[in-house]
Amino acid sequence: MKRAYVFGVSLVALIGCSSGPAINTTKTAFALPPGATQADSDDKTVSLGVPSGWRVGVSSSMSQADLMSGMGSSGGDGGMPPMPSGGDSGNGDAAAAMDALNKMSAKMDADAKKAEAEALAKLKEKGIIIHCINSSKPIPGEKPTQFYVLKQSQGGNWNWADAEKSEDGQFKTKPTATKVTLPIGQALRMQDTWQLVDGANFTQVSYVIPNGKDLYSIRFITEESPEVVTTIDKQVAESFRVN
Repeated sequence: MKRAYVFGVSLVALIGCSSGPAINTTKTAFALPPGATQADSDDKTVSLGVPSGWRVGVSSSMSQADLMSGMGSSGGDGGMPPMPSGGDSGNGDAAAAMDALNKMSAKMDADAKKAEAEALAKLKEKGIIIHCINSSKPIPGEKPTQFYVLKQSQGGNWNWADAEKSEDGQFKTKPTATKVTLPIGQALRMQDTWQLVDGANFTQVSYVIPNGKDLYSIRFITEESPEVVTTIDKQVAESFRVN
């Protein structure tokens, strides 16, 4: 069933080129949360901690494990390539079959890494400088559970009103923006859950962080239980650093 999403990704914010004083983040030493791994933007200007069970990357429709488990599914009891005909199933044939399987696995890994790198490069072109996913596999048509950092720049300094306006359009209805204090300074936090046209619930949590002429949005989205993102968003936001 076709799904409708009300959010998008902006390339550059064209609103509110404020001439007021700059709102700048505070330089704070990076502190990795327990169990997390560090993720950096390609230019090393932004860092954050990726929680356990999450990783930098994009979701793929079918993993290597899925493909491997499907091999030989038309019959037999495994995914090994068939033995050569003639009745000889000795060590030589078994070794050849294993070698073929290993080569296929290596090619699949290489192809998957290449596809993921290309997808991350396309996201970067849209301003998404860090993108993370969890281990869950979305059903067809479902938006993958993810969080990412979007960087937007404009000609003048960002103020709080323009920062809020830039982000609240990513929600179905305007959410309440609450100021929160992070180690690097203040941010706006927004959260809402709404129903999609097919009845699925969609949850988004956003943190909006002005830094002079740049605006950073950390967005967490899921069609799973809201707790999938609401249990990690604070930890991730508090680990966020502008270097």
